[in-house]
Amino acid sequence: MNVEASATDQKFSILLLGLSMSREKAFEKFKEVQERYIARKDTLFEANEAESRLLVIDEILNILGWSKEEFTPEAYCRTAGYADYILSTERTPRLVVEAKKIGVTFGLPKNTLTLNEYSVAYLKKAFNKKISEVIDQAQRYCVEKAVQYALITNGAEWFVCPMLPKAGKTTDSMKGVYFGNIFGDEFSFDLMYNLISRENTEKNNLDSYLSELNHVPSEVCYMLKDHVHDFIWDSNKDNQWIDDFYENFFSQITENNQRKMLEHCFVSDSKLDQFKGEIKRALKDSKPSFLPNDALDLSPSEGKEFILEHHTGKVIIITGAVGCGKTTLVTKCLVEARQQKNIYATPIIIDLINDVSKHSIDVKNIVFNYLHDKIKNEYESEFTLDELRITFAHEIKVLKNGPYKEIFSKNPEMFMVKEAELLERESTNRQSLVLKIFQKRVKENKSVIIVIDNVDRASESFQEEIYALSHLITQVSGATVIITLREFTFFKNKDKGFLDVRPEDKIIHLKSPDFNKLISTRIKYIKECLSEDFRVRDWRKKYQLQDFLEKMNFYADVLRKNLQLSNESMPILEILSSVSWHNIRNFYHLIKHVHYQLGNESAWRKKDVISTLTYHPDHTEKAYIPNVYLPYQNVNQCYFLKLRILYFLNDAVSPGEIAKGISLERIIRFASLYGYKKDWISKAIESSVKERIIECIELPSDSDFNIEYTVSSVHTFRISPLGTCLILDICHTSIYLSLTSLYLPFHEKKPYNEAKQELTRLINAIYNDKSINTNHEIINLVEESQIPVIISKYLSSEYLREKLTLSLLKTQTDVLLTEKSINRLVASFSRNIGNNDEFTANREKSDHGNLSFDFGDGIEKNRASGEEIDIPPSFKPLSLENVMSCGSEYIPLIFVALVIRSYLGFETSIGTQITETINDHIVNDDNKKYTNNVSRALRSNSLIKQKWLLIRTDLHPKFRKFSLSSTWQSEWIEIFGEEPPEIEI
Repeated sequence: MNVEASATDQKFSILLLGLSMSREKAFEKFKEVQERYIARKDTLFEANEAESRLLVIDEILNILGWSKEEFTPEAYCRTAGYADYILSTERTPRLVVEAKKIGVTFGLPKNTLTLNEYSVAYLKKAFNKKISEVIDQAQRYCVEKAVQYALITNGAEWFVCPMLPKAGKTTDSMKGVYFGNIFGDEFSFDLMYNLISRENTEKNNLDSYLSELNHVPSEVCYMLKDHVHDFIWDSNKDNQWIDDFYENFFSQITENNQRKMLEHCFVSDSKLDQFKGEIKRALKDSKPSFLPNDALDLSPSEGKEFILEHHTGKVIIITGAVGCGKTTLVTKCLVEARQQKNIYATPIIIDLINDVSKHSIDVKNIVFNYLHDKIKNEYESEFTLDELRITFAHEIKVLKNGPYKEIFSKNPEMFMVKEAELLERESTNRQSLVLKIFQKRVKENKSVIIVIDNVDRASESFQEEIYALSHLITQVSGATVIITLREFTFFKNKDKGFLDVRPEDKIIHLKSPDFNKLISTRIKYIKECLSEDFRVRDWRKKYQLQDFLEKMNFYADVLRKNLQLSNESMPILEILSSVSWHNIRNFYHLIKHVHYQLGNESAWRKKDVISTLTYHPDHTEKAYIPNVYLPYQNVNQCYFLKLRILYFLNDAVSPGEIAKGISLERIIRFASLYGYKKDWISKAIESSVKERIIECIELPSDSDFNIEYTVSSVHTFRISPLGTCLILDICHTSIYLSLTSLYLPFHEKKPYNEAKQELTRLINAIYNDKSINTNHEIINLVEESQIPVIISKYLSSEYLREKLTLSLLKTQTDVLLTEKSINRLVASFSRNIGNNDEFTANREKSDHGNLSFDFGDGIEKNRASGEEIDIPPSFKPLSLENVMSCGSEYIPLIFVALVIRSYLGFETSIGTQITETINDHIVNDDNKKYTNNVSRALRSNSLIKQKWLLIRTDLHPKFRKFSLSSTWQSEWIEIFGEEPPEIEI
């Protein structure tokens, strides 16, 4: 008892340092309330004192700095009714106040309470039975509003409790703060003020205090990487000229003499047809939110057509992901402009990657000197006398009709001399000359297209002047100026205020090309056109030519075999595309990285690729796939926090919300339902953006902003392609669990020792067996070891500690959908664990002790055996698509889904279960349905009138149950024109 009191005093003394002078005034008003209501101190909890009770509470809340507008009396909660008070700041609910406005509430404590910190269970015992009813009601409000804490009071007694227990704990086991009786001498006003006054609520004092009270970091934290330093192996050694292979064939195609390669390798579409539904949707490149609303979102072929068709004088800015083909597109356009007889173009490229240093500042001179030299070298006829006379026709006319007019008429040779002097003088002014030539060529219908490429490489001051100079050129000469820059540069320069985008300018967002075609077109070029490549002469000097060409063909065959022809080529491409999303150059780099690691002989498997991107055996490169099980600061109980956020963003939000992005507030509200600390949630989002598994919509996807990202309340988020791929295809695999375990903190010594011992045995086996010499063999050894079993068992046991115990959360659709996915993930660990009786017994015991509940409904499982059941083809009517097209597509889909669920043994179904059945058994991956749309259909009058449907209407609309009527077979025949499937209902 003395130890607890000492700890409380210490914490309280720290809190006192934060008190402001306003506390003194508040305390004076508090004493006035005490004196005014002291006569009722023993009866405030009674029914006939309800009015006085509320007056006291209102005054106390006012004293604590809350205005009437901020504590919203009788705030409505959809599933819980009216809350007495919900304290909010900036429209964000912060604290529920339960005061029992009508009738009798809980009374005075039966036992003397001398401390400030008690468990909820202890407080329930200390007061009469009414307290449990009050706490339960407050908890319903907290769940509905995703508010973690409730202030419980009967007017005299005041205490605050966590209402959303941290995962794995019950509400009763959580500790709250007892302030005391406001009429007693021991009432902790200073503590109350510092925790729940408005100013200190905004500082999150209550959250910090109760989090420290209830969240105890692990006393132990072991990591395998700290004790195992030699888990390394050599990469593939058969890599002669592999660097030359990727440098020659998997880099930019922008040189003038690369016309043949450009013709064969230019990818014109962005369709991603070969990928499956969710990955395809995630990888689909769309216009970033920071671009202007009227910016064009074009595929490479659409972008080419737009540029070739728009030759009038304007500035066109082409932006897109790194390596998406901005320069390639422009080069392709200029080549075609020269080739097409009906297009008379004057294309000029200024490549800042070579021509301008970071220190160049004299923009105008640099650009016009460059343009002058380009015209002189490529359009030398412009410097002939006849062309110069046309260019400066106006100046010559002024000269001819000026003061020397009569002299010229008498002496034509004098005119010729003066004309020559004028042309020489005008020609020395390079800016004037260039602009005049451009004016002339535009009038002659020889459209001038100036491409300023790699603007990103110049200094910011240079970039700022380039935008202004581009507009000068277009306005004076009628030329078109095309500027290419990365999305990151567009965002940064716009953010800093010097990107000079004008209403008449055209912005093109260039979508990333199809990943599969990026590979296939280049492989095809190598196989068909290698001997005709413009670099053959150089290769002959540098290599033994025939050997070099054979090696290039060999490497192309390796890529073709593993990325196009094998059964695992599409899953491998999906992973590579997701990891390198929004950076095509990185896509090529990753293929080279995988090629280096996995070599040429053994076929690349999906698990091999996961291993090379998760763990680099020689530690020369970073991990491209992050460890999603890593808890915040390693010592905290939140192994599944990031996964829950990812599954929430993937499974529980609608397409409209995904497009706009999910606010930080909503993600925090969702994750708070699990009892996770708010700073953990914010840091989890922050690190996920840095790891590129979550996308911040307001920032470029591939930029330095992500590396140094700091979470902001104004930002919105969605799951990235890497995040989608991680939860669908990677995080449950044995190889991923094994290799990330090196950086996984263990909060228990026994599983750590088991993992360490097994890893040591594995390392010795690898080094002692001289016959093992490929990554393929090492990955097999890792998978066949006990490491996947040990890690799966450990994460399963940690999941039980983080499993939800509050049954009220079943009413929250976001939680319901998220936990279904988490449960499936944890269930997949059992494939690694196998039939382990000790683990199963411990799991059942832990399940019982935690009072946890399961969100899974086993839609595809036989409930007795756990085996999957095949759905016969007859359950999907042949006429289904026709029926769907004739009216609401959801009515026939729901009908078929209910029949399938009846076949699986489920008599009734709720909306989320119907949605899951539709997506799993009826529609394809490109036509997945969302729960909110199905729920809307289930509430519609047209569905309610269906004769095949029975509805249980006595439940809340969210959880209303649906089943088939006794006449459903005849309705099936009438709707689909087919015999119904045979099932028993």
